[in-house]
Amino acid sequence: MTTVPLIEVECAICGSSDSEPLLEAGDNEHDLVGSFIVARCERCGHTFTNPRPTPESVPDLYPDSYSAFTAPNRSSRLARAKSWYAYVTQFGQRPRRRTGRMLEVGCGAGANLRRHRDLGLDVVGIEPSAGAAARAGADGLDVIVGTDENVADLDREVFDVIHALMVVEHVPDPRRTLQRLFDVTAPGGVVAISTPNFDCRSRRRFGRHWFPLQLPRHFHHFDADRLCSLLDDTGWVVDRVWYQPTLTDTGKSLRLAAADRGVPLPGRAVKLGFNLLDLLAFPLIVAVTRTRGASRMTIHAHKPAA
Repeated sequence: MTTVPLIEVECAICGSSDSEPLLEAGDNEHDLVGSFIVARCERCGHTFTNPRPTPESVPDLYPDSYSAFTAPNRSSRLARAKSWYAYVTQFGQRPRRRTGRMLEVGCGAGANLRRHRDLGLDVVGIEPSAGAAARAGADGLDVIVGTDENVADLDREVFDVIHALMVVEHVPDPRRTLQRLFDVTAPGGVVAISTPNFDCRSRRRFGRHWFPLQLPRHFHHFDADRLCSLLDDTGWVVDRVWYQPTLTDTGKSLRLAAADRGVPLPGRAVKLGFNLLDLLAFPLIVAVTRTRGASRMTIHAHKPAA
Protein backbone atom coordinates (compact mmCIF):
# COMPACT_ATOMS: atom_id res chain seq x y z
CA MET A 1 0.00 0.00 0.00
CA THR A 2 1.28 3.46 -0.97
CA THR A 3 1.09 6.68 1.02
CA VAL A 4 0.59 9.74 -1.17
CA PRO A 5 2.01 13.16 -0.19
CA LEU A 6 -0.58 15.91 -0.51
CA ILE A 7 -0.52 19.65 -1.15
CA GLU A 8 -3.11 22.38 -0.59
CA VAL A 9 -4.26 24.01 -3.85
CA GLU A 10 -6.34 26.96 -4.98
CA CYS A 11 -9.43 26.55 -7.12
CA ALA A 12 -8.20 25.95 -10.68
CA ILE A 13 -11.25 27.70 -12.13
CA CYS A 14 -11.27 31.04 -10.31
CA GLY A 15 -8.05 31.04 -8.25
CA SER A 16 -9.74 31.37 -4.86
CA SER A 17 -8.06 29.82 -1.84
CA ASP A 18 -11.36 29.61 0.09
CA SER A 19 -13.13 26.25 -0.01
CA GLU A 20 -15.31 24.15 2.27
CA PRO A 21 -15.17 20.34 2.63
CA LEU A 22 -18.08 18.40 1.14
CA LEU A 23 -17.10 14.79 1.74
CA GLU A 24 -14.15 12.60 2.68
CA ALA A 25 -13.36 9.17 1.24
CA GLY A 26 -10.55 6.74 0.64
CA ASP A 27 -9.21 5.25 -2.56
CA ASN A 28 -11.98 2.88 -3.67
CA GLU A 29 -10.00 0.94 -6.26
CA HIS A 30 -6.24 0.74 -5.69
CA ASP A 31 -5.90 0.96 -1.88
CA LEU A 32 -3.80 4.10 -1.55
CA VAL A 33 -3.32 4.91 2.13
CA GLY A 34 -5.37 7.64 3.77
CA SER A 35 -8.55 9.59 3.13
CA PHE A 36 -9.05 12.49 0.74
CA ILE A 37 -11.35 15.51 0.77
CA VAL A 38 -13.64 16.83 -1.94
CA ALA A 39 -14.13 20.56 -1.34
CA ARG A 40 -16.32 23.25 -2.91
CA CYS A 41 -14.91 26.63 -3.87
CA GLU A 42 -16.72 29.32 -1.87
CA ARG A 43 -16.36 31.84 -4.70
CA CYS A 44 -17.35 29.96 -7.89
CA GLY A 45 -18.79 26.67 -6.59
CA HIS A 46 -16.37 24.36 -8.41
CA THR A 47 -15.74 21.06 -6.60
CA PHE A 48 -12.22 19.67 -6.44
CA THR A 49 -9.93 17.46 -4.39
CA ASN A 50 -8.10 19.53 -1.78
CA PRO A 51 -5.49 18.80 -0.64
CA ARG A 52 -4.44 16.71 -3.62
CA PRO A 53 -1.37 14.61 -4.56
CA THR A 54 1.85 16.47 -5.31
CA PRO A 55 2.98 16.54 -8.96
CA GLU A 56 5.88 14.21 -8.14
CA SER A 57 3.54 11.56 -6.69
CA VAL A 58 1.11 11.39 -9.64
CA PRO A 59 2.76 8.33 -11.30
CA ASP A 60 2.17 6.38 -8.08
CA LEU A 61 -1.58 6.89 -8.44
CA TYR A 62 -1.78 4.71 -11.56
CA PRO A 63 -0.56 1.11 -11.12
CA ASP A 64 -0.09 -1.19 -14.11
CA SER A 65 -3.49 -2.70 -13.29
CA TYR A 66 -5.27 0.61 -13.95
CA SER A 67 -8.19 -0.27 -16.21
CA ALA A 68 -7.40 2.13 -19.08
CA PHE A 69 -3.93 0.61 -19.44
CA THR A 70 -5.24 -2.84 -20.40
CA ALA A 71 -5.50 -3.71 -24.07
CA PRO A 72 -9.04 -4.98 -24.80
CA ASN A 73 -9.71 -8.35 -26.39
CA ARG A 74 -11.11 -7.81 -29.90
CA SER A 75 -10.70 -11.36 -31.15
CA SER A 76 -14.34 -12.46 -30.82
CA ARG A 77 -17.61 -11.21 -32.26
CA LEU A 78 -18.91 -10.67 -28.74
CA ALA A 79 -15.91 -8.46 -27.88
CA ARG A 80 -16.44 -6.39 -31.03
CA ALA A 81 -20.16 -6.07 -30.32
CA LYS A 82 -19.41 -4.87 -26.78
CA SER A 83 -16.98 -2.33 -28.20
CA TRP A 84 -19.59 -0.80 -30.50
CA TYR A 85 -22.24 -0.86 -27.76
CA ALA A 86 -19.79 1.03 -25.56
CA TYR A 87 -19.37 3.57 -28.37
CA VAL A 88 -23.11 4.29 -28.52
CA THR A 89 -23.33 4.48 -24.73
CA GLN A 90 -20.37 6.84 -24.47
CA PHE A 91 -21.08 9.19 -27.37
CA GLY A 92 -24.85 8.99 -27.81
CA GLN A 93 -24.61 8.35 -31.54
CA ARG A 94 -23.98 5.48 -33.92
CA PRO A 95 -20.48 5.10 -35.30
CA ARG A 96 -20.08 6.46 -38.82
CA ARG A 97 -17.24 6.55 -41.29
CA ARG A 98 -15.40 9.83 -41.76
CA THR A 99 -12.05 11.19 -42.87
CA GLY A 100 -9.65 13.59 -41.22
CA ARG A 101 -7.16 13.67 -38.38
CA MET A 102 -8.00 12.75 -34.79
CA LEU A 103 -6.13 13.36 -31.54
CA GLU A 104 -6.99 11.57 -28.32
CA VAL A 105 -5.41 12.77 -25.06
CA GLY A 106 -5.17 10.08 -22.40
CA CYS A 107 -5.77 7.29 -24.89
CA GLY A 108 -4.68 4.44 -22.58
CA ALA A 109 -4.02 1.23 -24.49
CA GLY A 110 -5.81 2.62 -27.53
CA ALA A 111 -9.31 1.08 -27.50
CA ASN A 112 -11.02 4.28 -28.64
CA LEU A 113 -8.30 5.08 -31.16
CA ARG A 114 -8.73 1.63 -32.74
CA ARG A 115 -12.45 2.16 -33.16
CA HIS A 116 -11.93 5.47 -34.92
CA ARG A 117 -9.08 4.19 -37.06
CA ASP A 118 -11.48 1.48 -38.22
CA LEU A 119 -13.96 4.24 -39.10
CA GLY A 120 -11.46 5.91 -41.42
CA LEU A 121 -9.73 8.57 -39.31
CA ASP A 122 -5.98 9.14 -39.18
CA VAL A 123 -5.46 8.82 -35.42
CA VAL A 124 -2.79 10.03 -32.98
CA GLY A 125 -2.78 9.53 -29.22
CA ILE A 126 -1.03 11.00 -26.18
CA GLU A 127 -0.72 8.78 -23.11
CA PRO A 128 1.37 9.24 -19.92
CA SER A 129 1.77 5.50 -19.28
CA ALA A 130 4.66 4.09 -21.31
CA GLY A 131 3.29 0.57 -20.86
CA ALA A 132 -0.15 1.47 -22.17
CA ALA A 133 1.37 3.44 -25.06
CA ALA A 134 3.47 0.39 -25.97
CA ARG A 135 0.36 -1.82 -26.03
CA ALA A 136 -1.32 0.66 -28.36
CA GLY A 137 1.81 0.84 -30.52
CA ALA A 138 1.87 -2.94 -30.86
CA ASP A 139 -1.42 -2.61 -32.76
CA GLY A 140 0.07 -0.06 -35.15
CA LEU A 141 -1.26 3.05 -33.38
CA ASP A 142 0.77 6.26 -33.27
CA VAL A 143 0.91 7.15 -29.56
CA ILE A 144 3.16 9.76 -27.96
CA VAL A 145 4.26 9.12 -24.37
CA GLY A 146 3.36 12.32 -22.55
CA THR A 147 0.64 14.33 -20.82
CA ASP A 148 -1.79 17.03 -21.86
CA GLU A 149 1.14 19.46 -21.63
CA ASN A 150 2.61 17.82 -24.74
CA VAL A 151 -0.38 19.00 -26.77
CA ALA A 152 1.39 22.38 -26.84
CA ASP A 153 4.19 20.76 -28.88
CA LEU A 154 1.84 19.82 -31.75
CA ASP A 155 1.08 21.92 -34.83
CA ARG A 156 -1.79 24.35 -34.46
CA GLU A 157 -5.18 23.84 -36.12
CA VAL A 158 -4.46 20.44 -37.68
CA PHE A 159 -6.95 18.05 -36.00
CA ASP A 160 -10.55 17.61 -37.10
CA VAL A 161 -11.59 15.48 -34.13
CA ILE A 162 -10.39 15.71 -30.51
CA HIS A 163 -11.26 13.25 -27.75
CA ALA A 164 -10.46 13.57 -24.05
CA LEU A 165 -12.42 10.75 -22.43
CA MET A 166 -12.32 10.63 -18.65
CA VAL A 167 -9.32 12.97 -18.71
CA VAL A 168 -10.32 16.48 -17.66
CA GLU A 169 -10.92 15.36 -14.06
CA HIS A 170 -7.31 14.13 -13.81
CA VAL A 171 -5.41 17.22 -14.97
CA PRO A 172 -4.14 19.98 -12.66
CA ASP A 173 -5.47 22.87 -14.77
CA PRO A 174 -8.52 21.93 -16.87
CA ARG A 175 -8.85 25.43 -18.33
CA ARG A 176 -5.35 25.27 -19.76
CA THR A 177 -5.97 21.74 -21.07
CA LEU A 178 -9.11 22.79 -22.93
CA GLN A 179 -7.31 25.82 -24.34
CA ARG A 180 -4.47 23.65 -25.64
CA LEU A 181 -6.95 21.33 -27.32
CA PHE A 182 -8.69 24.33 -28.88
CA ASP A 183 -5.39 25.59 -30.29
CA VAL A 184 -4.61 22.36 -32.17
CA THR A 185 -8.15 21.90 -33.53
CA ALA A 186 -8.88 22.96 -37.10
CA PRO A 187 -11.66 25.54 -37.59
CA GLY A 188 -14.95 23.64 -37.63
CA GLY A 189 -13.36 20.70 -35.79
CA VAL A 190 -15.15 18.89 -32.97
CA VAL A 191 -14.29 17.77 -29.46
CA ALA A 192 -15.81 15.14 -27.15
CA ILE A 193 -15.09 15.53 -23.43
CA SER A 194 -16.34 12.89 -21.01
CA THR A 195 -16.16 12.97 -17.22
CA PRO A 196 -18.10 11.77 -14.18
CA ASN A 197 -21.23 13.79 -13.41
CA PHE A 198 -20.89 15.05 -9.83
CA ASP A 199 -24.46 16.37 -9.95
CA CYS A 200 -26.04 12.96 -10.50
CA ARG A 201 -28.51 11.17 -8.25
CA SER A 202 -26.25 8.21 -7.51
CA ARG A 203 -23.48 10.49 -6.20
CA ARG A 204 -25.92 12.04 -3.75
CA ARG A 205 -27.27 8.60 -2.83
CA PHE A 206 -23.94 6.80 -2.33
CA GLY A 207 -21.84 9.70 -1.05
CA ARG A 208 -18.30 8.59 -0.25
CA HIS A 209 -19.04 5.17 -1.75
CA TRP A 210 -19.78 6.61 -5.19
CA PHE A 211 -17.37 4.70 -7.43
CA PRO A 212 -16.59 7.52 -9.93
CA LEU A 213 -15.11 9.67 -7.14
CA GLN A 214 -11.84 7.81 -7.76
CA LEU A 215 -9.95 9.73 -5.09
CA PRO A 216 -7.25 10.92 -5.18
CA ARG A 217 -6.78 10.34 -8.95
CA HIS A 218 -9.64 12.70 -9.79
CA PHE A 219 -8.57 16.25 -9.04
CA HIS A 220 -11.82 17.83 -10.28
CA HIS A 221 -15.49 16.88 -9.96
CA PHE A 222 -17.62 18.59 -12.61
CA ASP A 223 -21.30 19.09 -13.22
CA ALA A 224 -22.48 19.82 -16.76
CA ASP A 225 -23.10 23.54 -16.23
CA ARG A 226 -19.60 24.28 -14.94
CA LEU A 227 -17.84 22.22 -17.58
CA CYS A 228 -19.94 23.78 -20.37
CA SER A 229 -19.07 27.22 -18.98
CA LEU A 230 -15.38 26.33 -18.99
CA LEU A 231 -15.60 25.12 -22.59
CA ASP A 232 -17.29 28.39 -23.53
CA ASP A 233 -14.56 30.38 -21.75
CA THR A 234 -11.86 28.61 -23.81
CA GLY A 235 -13.49 29.30 -27.18
CA TRP A 236 -15.56 26.16 -27.76
CA VAL A 237 -19.23 26.18 -28.79
CA VAL A 238 -21.14 23.49 -26.89
CA ASP A 239 -23.46 21.44 -29.11
CA ARG A 240 -24.99 19.02 -26.62
CA VAL A 241 -24.56 17.17 -23.35
CA TRP A 242 -25.04 13.40 -23.48
CA TYR A 243 -25.71 11.65 -20.17
CA GLN A 244 -24.36 8.14 -20.61
CA PRO A 245 -27.13 5.52 -20.10
CA THR A 246 -25.33 2.89 -18.03
CA LEU A 247 -25.78 1.43 -14.56
CA THR A 248 -22.25 0.03 -14.31
CA ASP A 249 -21.13 2.64 -11.76
CA THR A 250 -24.27 2.00 -9.71
CA GLY A 251 -23.32 -1.65 -9.34
CA LYS A 252 -19.77 -0.78 -8.30
CA SER A 253 -21.00 1.84 -5.83
CA LEU A 254 -23.43 -0.67 -4.34
CA ARG A 255 -20.57 -3.13 -3.79
CA LEU A 256 -18.51 -0.46 -2.00
CA ALA A 257 -21.40 0.56 0.25
CA ALA A 258 -22.22 -3.06 1.08
CA ALA A 259 -18.59 -3.92 1.85
CA ASP A 260 -18.40 -0.96 4.24
CA ARG A 261 -21.33 -2.50 6.12
CA GLY A 262 -19.68 -5.90 6.28
CA VAL A 263 -21.78 -7.43 3.50
CA PRO A 264 -19.39 -8.35 0.67
CA LEU A 265 -21.06 -8.83 -2.70
CA PRO A 266 -19.53 -11.01 -5.46
CA GLY A 267 -17.99 -8.57 -7.93
CA ARG A 268 -18.43 -10.67 -11.06
CA ALA A 269 -22.08 -11.43 -10.33
CA VAL A 270 -22.89 -7.77 -9.62
CA LYS A 271 -21.11 -6.65 -12.77
CA LEU A 272 -22.90 -9.24 -14.91
CA GLY A 273 -26.27 -8.36 -13.39
CA PHE A 274 -25.96 -4.64 -14.04
CA ASN A 275 -24.54 -5.21 -17.54
CA LEU A 276 -27.60 -7.32 -18.38
CA LEU A 277 -29.85 -4.63 -16.91
CA ASP A 278 -28.10 -2.06 -19.12
CA LEU A 279 -29.01 -4.10 -22.21
CA LEU A 280 -32.54 -5.12 -21.26
CA ALA A 281 -33.65 -1.74 -19.93
CA PHE A 282 -31.68 0.49 -22.30
CA PRO A 283 -34.63 2.68 -23.45
CA LEU A 284 -35.77 3.22 -19.85
CA ILE A 285 -32.23 4.04 -18.71
CA VAL A 286 -31.86 6.57 -21.54
CA ALA A 287 -35.09 8.25 -20.45
CA VAL A 288 -34.00 8.43 -16.81
CA THR A 289 -30.45 9.58 -17.43
CA ARG A 290 -31.57 12.25 -19.91
CA THR A 291 -32.56 14.33 -16.88
CA ARG A 292 -29.02 14.47 -15.47
CA GLY A 293 -29.41 11.19 -13.64
CA ALA A 294 -26.36 9.50 -15.17
CA SER A 295 -23.06 9.12 -13.36
CA ARG A 296 -21.09 9.96 -16.53
CA MET A 297 -21.55 12.53 -19.27
CA THR A 298 -20.04 13.38 -22.62
CA ILE A 299 -20.05 16.96 -23.86
CA HIS A 300 -19.84 17.53 -27.61
CA ALA A 301 -18.57 20.92 -28.82
CA HIS A 302 -16.96 22.48 -31.88
CA LYS A 303 -14.47 25.16 -32.78
CA PRO A 304 -16.09 27.94 -34.82
CA ALA A 305 -15.18 27.95 -38.50
CA ALA A 306 -12.81 30.71 -39.59
